Amino acid sequence: MQDKEEQEESGGGKLTPAKKWAHPVTSKAGMDALKKIEVLLYLPEVFVFDLDDTLWEGDLDTTTGPPFCLKEDGLIEAKNGDSVCLFKEVMEIFDWLDSCCYKAAIASHTTTPHWAEGVLKSLQTSRGAKYTSVASVREMHGAQKSVHMKRIAHRCRVNTQDMVFF
Repeated sequence: MQDKEEQEESGGGKLTPAKKWAHPVTSKAGMDALKKIEVLLYLPEVFVFDLDDTLWEGDLDTTTGPPFCLKEDGLIEAKNGDSVCLFKEVMEIFDWLDSCCYKAAIASHTTTPHWAEGVLKSLQTSRGAKYTSVASVREMHGAQKSVHMKRIAHRCRVNTQDMVFF
């Protein structure tokens, strides 16, 4: 529980103390980012990710749709060969979230949430956790992003200021 001084400094929200941990981060960019993260006193309660042009390059709902096939290079190929591609850092980020047991969520303005759900179910961390279990709270629909964020905060029982959105 935060004391009154800590609550005032953080805007009244609750924050998670940053952890030092054994981690699956191996890339130079990941190690540089991890060094910056480890000096923080507190981390957000929930890490929230958009999908299109955040987890993967391109718009999933403009592809020809399922069935999707995940290729070794992170390419997510739609039924007619068109595709989106995971950004190379995404796998390492989800490995880190999974190994540290941090809460993650998805906030996506999409017309095809079942397509996105299917792709997220097919992706997994190096420990075998599906991305749908790492990001167990998902708001994927046509509402504005502010609606997504408020619903995620409510479902995770945190204040919106205790989340970070990518």
